[in-house]
Amino acid sequence: MATEPNEAQKIAAMIHTLRDRENMTQVALAEKAGTTQACVSRIEAGVDMVTLPMLKSVLGGLGYSLRLVVSRKLSEYETTL
Repeated sequence: MATEPNEAQKIAAMIHTLRDRENMTQVALAEKAGTTQACVSRIEAGVDMVTLPMLKSVLGGLGYSLRLVVSRKLSEYETTL
């Protein structure tokens, strides 16, 4: 039975997918994000949990912005309309 990916792995997959969609190399993304290819590689491998400032830079380099939404977790008795 496969285990569910952790948060770093989910972010890694998202960054890799977006970079592929933009037909961008890790080197090109690193230059646009103001970091190194090795850093982009570690993020995409899910090795390191990326910080919010770095995620913002990487997404910006891909032409995306970061929007953070915080909401209250619903109990089993609550519902959304």
